[in-house]
Amino acid sequence: MFRGIWDSLDADAAPDVWCVFLVLSSCPSSADKTVKVEGNGLGTSNYFSFNMFQFSGKDGDVYLHCKLNLCVKKGNTCTPSCGGGKRRRRSARNRYVDVNPAFITMAWSN
Repeated sequence: MFRGIWDSLDADAAPDVWCVFLVLSSCPSSADKTVKVEGNGLGTSNYFSFNMFQFSGKDGDVYLHCKLNLCVKKGNTCTPSCGGGKRRRRSARNRYVDVNPAFITMAWSN
C-alpha cells in the first residue's frame, strides 16, 4: 500500500522545502488534481499516475520517493478511506501497524 509519494530535488528520502506531495496518508493529494491512485490496499498491486512537472527555476535531477507498507493479504485490509467528490479527506484511522515502512527512490533528469 502506498503511504506517501513525493517529488524532491534531493536524493534523501526525507521531505524538504522543495518537495511536492502526490500521495499523503495513503490518499491522493488535494493539491494536485492530476494524481490518480488505483487499487491501493485492495490486492497485490497498486498503480499511481500524475502529470509530469518541473520545479520552477530549478535544473537537474528530480527524485520520486515512495513510502510503502506491506499489508496482510488474508483477513486484514488496509484500504484507505479517502472520501470522494470535491472534498478529499487526508486519512482515516490506520488499520495496520507502521513498524518498518519501505522506501523506494527513483531519479530522472531534465
